[in-house]
Amino acid sequence: MAEDLTRKDPSDYGAVCEFMLYLANSPTVLTAFALKFTCGLLGFTLLICVFVFVKQNQNLHKNANIILYAHYTLTLVASFGVSFNDGFDLFRLTVFRREQVSIIIIYFGKHREQEVSIVTDSDCGLFSMPAYIGVWCRLVTFCGNAGSCLTITALAIERSYATFYAKTYEKRGNKNLGVVLSILCIFACFFIAAFIGSSANFGRHLPMQSLTPEAVHRTAIVADVLTVIEFFNAIIFAVLWLLNFLWKKHTNRIFATLTHKYQRQENMRSVTILLPLAVLHLTISITAFLLTEIGSMYAHTNQEVLFVIITRDIYPLYDFLLPVYLLCYEFKKRKVTNYDNKNDSFMAKMGVNISQEQDGHFEMLKNMFDAQFDKRAA
Repeated sequence: MAEDLTRKDPSDYGAVCEFMLYLANSPTVLTAFALKFTCGLLGFTLLICVFVFVKQNQNLHKNANIILYAHYTLTLVASFGVSFNDGFDLFRLTVFRREQVSIIIIYFGKHREQEVSIVTDSDCGLFSMPAYIGVWCRLVTFCGNAGSCLTITALAIERSYATFYAKTYEKRGNKNLGVVLSILCIFACFFIAAFIGSSANFGRHLPMQSLTPEAVHRTAIVADVLTVIEFFNAIIFAVLWLLNFLWKKHTNRIFATLTHKYQRQENMRSVTILLPLAVLHLTISITAFLLTEIGSMYAHTNQEVLFVIITRDIYPLYDFLLPVYLLCYEFKKRKVTNYDNKNDSFMAKMGVNISQEQDGHFEMLKNMFDAQFDKRAA
């Protein structure tokens, strides 16, 4: 590849032009852009369907549902960023590509005619991305991905709180816990964008919508921190499930209040729902991290690093798999509900009223206990 862009003057279009032509002529790069654009576009569309058709899960606490919808929203932002960034680069390198223009100036030297080729930004047949546009567009995707990770952390915190304060969770004045944690996640995303964006060189021209070489160090720091958080999320959910399961088997649960038992049962159900989500997020994030890190070990120039990021970043896969998982879960739940409703309708046609029979049983128990109380009183 060409000499490292970081060693070039920001106004030198020659190296940028050469690398853009390399990307435009690489089937691997164009395929990667097309796949990520497809994942982002499908993920964005399906997440809209999730917001429209999927109802709040009744097995989750209100706070957990608030954070979960914040997770959906930030994943929606990430999927929009992927479809916009990678889609824009894909069409820029293919559909909007022009024929390369060759500008040659002939002048007379001391002994013979000499030709000098002048390279300008328009000679490639491709237009480069100014950093003040490309950097912020790429940060939309990066912050959406970071936010989806942080909202899972917020869910782990909320579920931990619900587990350790199960006896009084409904009475501790924590109705706004979900809102507070969601707002903190959004502020963290803005902080990450400012932290990375402040180190970028906005005077550069970029071969694609990406961060500038000057911002790579801070980006790597944030990526490493988020990777540690991913492991933390999965471990916390696994531990919470184990704690609630062990409490359910403990003999002291017999003396617990109905509210305490209900909260424990809700914790078990919610962790069972959220644990697969955390594991899916962890699996894709860690795989994408390892693929890019291993590939970057053998990269010697900024262009080679960009090539690795383009071809090995599988994170947009989560933007697509998340709504697929949610819609399949909703479909299965509605199927079970419809089956139960059909059974109830059949029982009603047979003249059996389940609710009335249950009321009769409760009435019999009430009369029995009242009778025993009257005998003792006499």
